[in-house]
Amino acid sequence: MKPPRILLLGKEDSVLTNVLATLQAAGFDAEGTTQFATVHDDFDARNFTLIGLGGAFSDEQRRELRVAFQAQSPTVRVLDLFAPVLLPQLQYLTNPAAQPPMVNHITTTWAEGELCVELRARVACPVTVTLYDFARQSAVLTVFEGTLPAGTTQLKVQQQPGEGFPHFLVVQTTSGEVQVHRFAV
Repeated sequence: MKPPRILLLGKEDSVLTNVLATLQAAGFDAEGTTQFATVHDDFDARNFTLIGLGGAFSDEQRRELRVAFQAQSPTVRVLDLFAPVLLPQLQYLTNPAAQPPMVNHITTTWAEGELCVELRARVACPVTVTLYDFARQSAVLTVFEGTLPAGTTQLKVQQQPGEGFPHFLVVQTTSGEVQVHRFAV
C-alpha cells in the first residue's frame, strides 16, 4: 500500500528539517516548507492526503491556510500537528485500521489561578496527559497518567502556564491515539 502524502508547514527551518528526516526515516512520503507567503503557489492541496500545520502559526494564519487549502481540495485533511509527538500523531492519523478516538473532547479553561482540563472519553482507557508550555522555556508537565473513566473528567493543574502562545495539551492512549489541543492563557 502506498503511504499517504503529507505536507508540513512550519515556521522554523531547523525544526522542519528534523521532523521531515524523522518522518521519511519512518517511511512517510513527506515534504515541508516554511514559506507561508508562497505556500499556495508552491504546493497544491490535491497532491496531498494530509496537510499539517506546525504549532507556531497564529489562529488567523491557521484559518487562512485551512481555507485556501480546502478551496484547492475540499477533501484534504488540514490538521494541527505538534513536533514533539509528530511521529506517533501521524502514525495514528494515517492508520487505515485506527478506531474512532477514545478521547473525543478536550477543552481548557483558565480561572482563579488554575488551569482546568476537561476530557471526555468514549470508553475507559489508559492515558497520559502532558502539558507543553513554551512560554516557560519548553516546560513539560505530566498532568495525568492512569485510566481515564468513560464520560467527562476534569483535571486541575496547579502550575500556572506562562501567558500567551503556545501551550499544547497532549493526550496519548496506550493504543496509539494521540490528540493535541492547542490553547492560550
